[in-house]
Amino acid sequence: MHTYDRGTNEFYGDEDEVEMSAAEEQHAQEQAHEHFVAVEFSELLLNSGPTYMLNKLTKDAKEELFMAINEIQGAK
Repeated sequence: MHTYDRGTNEFYGDEDEVEMSAAEEQHAQEQAHEHFVAVEFSELLLNSGPTYMLNKLTKDAKEELFMAINEIQGAK
């Protein structure tokens, strides 16, 4: 059972449920951030060009991207 103390503005209830809610909120915020970064990267890619943006990536990121592209092309 959950209770709310108006005098102290404190919420009392199942601590696991409160923690889960906080974890779910953090997960939702991380997903929203990933979406924002992906959209921004897409805009940069379209506005600045793919070669320019590829040159901004780290070596490891480029390798991962190229492997993913090769897998997609191999699946066709």
